[in-house]
Amino acid sequence: MLNRKSFQLAHAVALSLGALIPATAALAAPAVTSVFTTYSAAGTPTAVNINGTGLCATPCVAPTITIGGTAVTVTATTATTVSANLPLLSNGTYTLVLTAGTTGSATYDLPVSTEVTAGATGATGATGAAGAAGAAGAKGATGATGATGAGATGATGATGAAGATGAAGAGGATGAAGAAGAAGAKGATGATGATGAGATGATGATGAAGATGAAGATGAAGAVGATGAAGAVGAVGATGAAGAAGAKGATGATGATGA
Repeated sequence: MLNRKSFQLAHAVALSLGALIPATAALAAPAVTSVFTTYSAAGTPTAVNINGTGLCATPCVAPTITIGGTAVTVTATTATTVSANLPLLSNGTYTLVLTAGTTGSATYDLPVSTEVTAGATGATGATGAAGAAGAAGAKGATGATGATGAGATGATGATGAAGATGAAGAGGATGAAGAAGAAGAKGATGATGATGAGATGATGATGAAGATGAAGATGAAGAVGATGAAGAVGAVGATGAAGAAGAKGATGATGATGA
C-alpha cells in the first residue's frame, strides 16, 4: 500500500449490463472501463473518476450513481467521464451502479481502502540509563610469550613521598580470665586479746503495775441439749427374803343367833 495525498487505483474492466438495449434504441448502454479513486491528505477515499462510454444520455444528463446501495453526488459528467464524491466508507469492496437515463445501467466492483500516511519522524528519545555491568567474561587463553626486549635500562625513578600514617587499629578483644592461683599457706595464730574491763550497768527501776482490766461480759447460756435415749431395761432382780409373820388379827364379831 502506498502512502500519498492523492492516489488513483486503476482497475481491470468489470462490466455487466443492467438492462437490455431495445431494438429500436439509437443509443448504446453505458459501459465502464476503469475507475480511479482520489484520496485526501489523511489517506481517506474522497471521490471516484469513472471512465467509459455512453455514460450519459443524449442530450447529456448526469447519470445516477450508487455505491453499496447509497446514492452519491455527481460533480462532473461527459459521455466518457463521470466524477462523483464518496461518503465515508469502511475498507471493503462495494458495488458501483451507474444508470444513464433510459439507456441502461452498468455495474463495477469498487475496492475501498484507507491509505495510511506515515507521520513525521519523532524526536530522538533521551538516552536510556546505563545497563547493569555484565558478568565477567571467561579468562582468555594465555598469550604467547613476547620476544625479550633489548631496550636500555631506564633511569631509577625518584623516591615517592612517604604515605600518610594509617588510622589506629581497633582495640583488641579482652583476653580470657586466668586460672585461679593456688591457695596460700595458713597464717600463724594471732595473740589473745586483752580481757575487757567494762563496769556492770545499774539495775533499772521497777515499772508501775498496770491497771486491772474490766471483767468481760457473761456469755449467753448455751442451748439445752437434746434428751438422751431411754436406757435399756435392767435385769430382773433376785427374789427377796420372806418377810416376817404379820401380827394376829382381832377376833371377829359374834354372828347373829339363828331363829
